[in-house]
Amino acid sequence: MPVVLHTGQTGIGARLPGGRGIRLRLSDPMLIDDAWEDAAVPIATHQAGVLIDLSGWSSKYFPQQLVRATNGR
Repeated sequence: MPVVLHTGQTGIGARLPGGRGIRLRLSDPMLIDDAWEDAAVPIATHQAGVLIDLSGWSSKYFPQQLVRATNGR
């Protein structure tokens, strides 16, 4: 079953009445911070169907374990 977790802000609904219903509090990355930092790289390494999208990140803020994992692939 496909599952997508998206964290961070979005431009969808920006400056529109009520933000077009988009609730930013539900995409707060702090809600899964511990899980991300500690488990994302090992899970993506071990499970063939798990991917990590880095498109919204500045590489200077990558955790060291993520740098090692991406350089090793």
